[in-house]
Amino acid sequence: MNEKIKELALQTGGSHFPDVNSKLLEMFANMIIDECIDAVNQTELKEVMYTTYDRDMAYGVRMRCVKNINERFKRASI
Repeated sequence: MNEKIKELALQTGGSHFPDVNSKLLEMFANMIIDECIDAVNQTELKEVMYTTYDRDMAYGVRMRCVKNINERFKRASI
């Protein structure tokens, strides 16, 4: 199981929780991570984009956010 997911599970469910159906727990955590990445990707940025430079900067920030989420959970970037 991913160490970050295990660490978070220990914080919320006690020392026995990650050992109970760890595959299901990891699948659940990955679904939440995917939803967070989708939320970042679907964030409407039109209100802060006035030029193509602004658009490119906003896109770059979005991609860095997705990359940081994936790195935090040791997942391959999509």
